[in-house]
Amino acid sequence: MTVTDSNASAERIAYLRGGGVSLLADVSPPGLPRIVHWGADLGELSEAQAHALIRAATPGTPHAGYDTFERPSLLSERLRGQSGPLGVSGRRGDGTAWSVHFSERVDSTTTTTQTAGTDSRLVTVACDPVAGLRARSELVLHDNGVLAVATSLTNISDTLYQLGGLTPALPVAATAQVVVSLSGRWAYERIPELLPISFGVWQRDSREGRSGHDFPIALTVCEKGCGWRHGEAWALSLCWSGNHRHIVERRPDGTTWVSAAELLLPGEVDLEPGETYTAPTVLAAWSDRGLDGISHRYHSYLRARDEHPRSPRPLTLNSWEAVYFDMDERRLGALAEAAAAVGVERFVVDDGWFHRRTSDRRGLGDWWVDTDRLPSGLSPIAARVGDLGMQLGLWVEPEMVNLDSDLARAHPDWILQIPGRQPREGRHQQVLDLTNDEAFEYVFAKLDQLLGQYPIAYLKWDHNRPLSDAGDRNARPAAHDQTLALYKLIEALREKHPALEVESCASGGGRVDLGMARLCERFWTSDTNDPVDRQQIQRWTSLVLPLEMIGAHVGASPAHVTGRHTDLSFRAATALFAHAGIEWDLTKLPGEDLDFLRRWADLYKARRALLHSGTLIRPDHPDPSTLVQGVVAADQSEALYCYAQLGTRQASQPAPLRVDGLTPTRVYRLTVEDPFSSPKTVARSAPPWWPDPIELTGAAAATIGVTMPILAPAQAVVVHLAGL
Repeated sequence: MTVTDSNASAERIAYLRGGGVSLLADVSPPGLPRIVHWGADLGELSEAQAHALIRAATPGTPHAGYDTFERPSLLSERLRGQSGPLGVSGRRGDGTAWSVHFSERVDSTTTTTQTAGTDSRLVTVACDPVAGLRARSELVLHDNGVLAVATSLTNISDTLYQLGGLTPALPVAATAQVVVSLSGRWAYERIPELLPISFGVWQRDSREGRSGHDFPIALTVCEKGCGWRHGEAWALSLCWSGNHRHIVERRPDGTTWVSAAELLLPGEVDLEPGETYTAPTVLAAWSDRGLDGISHRYHSYLRARDEHPRSPRPLTLNSWEAVYFDMDERRLGALAEAAAAVGVERFVVDDGWFHRRTSDRRGLGDWWVDTDRLPSGLSPIAARVGDLGMQLGLWVEPEMVNLDSDLARAHPDWILQIPGRQPREGRHQQVLDLTNDEAFEYVFAKLDQLLGQYPIAYLKWDHNRPLSDAGDRNARPAAHDQTLALYKLIEALREKHPALEVESCASGGGRVDLGMARLCERFWTSDTNDPVDRQQIQRWTSLVLPLEMIGAHVGASPAHVTGRHTDLSFRAATALFAHAGIEWDLTKLPGEDLDFLRRWADLYKARRALLHSGTLIRPDHPDPSTLVQGVVAADQSEALYCYAQLGTRQASQPAPLRVDGLTPTRVYRLTVEDPFSSPKTVARSAPPWWPDPIELTGAAAATIGVTMPILAPAQAVVVHLAGL
């Protein structure tokens, strides 16, 4: 079914398929697509069958309503009788164009496929000649089942149009009854909250100027009882790193719609005649296999991109919790020696290396080496790191400035602020106005010089405060343009230094979104290295991001953020299922801890190809104090599982580890991975097979499972299954 004729008067159909998902839309002129179905693959449909489905899904008209039924379009319009959030909001200076109706079709084309490996695409352009606006929508259903929704709006009038928002909405089935909302705070990000869907609008707004610690990396709605491995779910992930809005709306007619969009501040986007605003792309996923099914689609989509990291993810040591600001050549050199001895492959010099940076109160913006502590610059530590066979990484925070800095003293007008009204400080710093060309060029030049002078393979890119009162030099709101300037800055640096890798950090997990995923290989998901909290944080981050993009470090005990004491084995097991690293002063560790870390590093290197390419599986465990996650190879030849006891068990005996995802008839050898063969238990004996290998079929592993030792709280066991 191919839509090509914008003047056809007959009902027109678009049918997209890919990855077990289908989308059926009425694309009859006028206007934008009216989606009838988004979800399970409906199979091959003839044109007559597609028309019949649309008729079958068309309701009657109730009393006290409109005389005819109008199916909502991708951008909800008031003229169609929609009373909830509008797809297009805004006005002209004289108060007109506040209501938009795309009554004329400019063009509509679709390409569809019935085979794997090709995307299905629907592009539609329609205009409102009264309001003087033209909208373009592009729906792409990828062969992994991810639906990309892109929309833009062009001012085709001869007067200014003040845009308030561009918010596409997708329908979900009536079985969607629960909102899975991810919220959180600093050092406790992406914490799930389950809410019933009721009539009206559920809305989450953020005006931090970054995605934030409470960003719903995937706004998810699902049927009641949906779990990780079962149930139907729909999710939206916004490809944007600035202000945002997420909406779930149950309309009076009983239909449910979900939206994710940039949140525009008043006056932030004014369209001059001929100008276009392009909304951030929304990546939508549907699953009938629970939240794991949502993750499988997002992971497949991200891994298929050209910019996805392909090389083995290097074991990383970050200097922050090892030395904080107390750094010099001797201490960094000793830490590098210890790091290389345990198998570290990337050594990152964190905050404190640049001009007068002895605390977080000074120095931001002065991006040259502090010669008081590093008199020969970074050359000695760069040479030592290279001689030890490691890559060099460096911490930067280019979007920020301390008032106590040479930069702020020379250019106080480069601070993002409404002139004459300085914003409140956060982390003793202000935001640098990257929409100012001079400020942008200054930061680019300083970073470019560092990358050219030293063999820096990796930047840890931080953003330690939200934006507040973020005005540009003309007193206009600038959060939108600041976000675009950030993207432009990273793109420019990577174009000039194509081997550079970037980690997104914002006070930990304050900027974990798919807008940054286009530009970054790694995300620092939280400033806490406490493994008890990290187990949950990483679990929900992996709802969208694959493990190879999630940074996780083995830190000290007690944890520097929470003060909680945990065993090294538990901290190491938690960091293993990610892009693993260490954030700890190794020069002060006893020999047995260093030996453990060496064996753990060997295990990470031996299993990272599996961890960073396989299918992530998170079974629903009957005991809420226990978390289980595993990664199964694409060909089901092997699997790696972690059984983590976070708190006190409900029963005297733990529920078995049930290993899902293997070939049912194949025999697998299960072994406990070194160095996790001696967990701390609270029982007189371990299971009889422990720690000797046992053999069982994939079906037995999934249905009967394997008895685990009775673990103490904050303990974990890692097992490997190899097909015979």
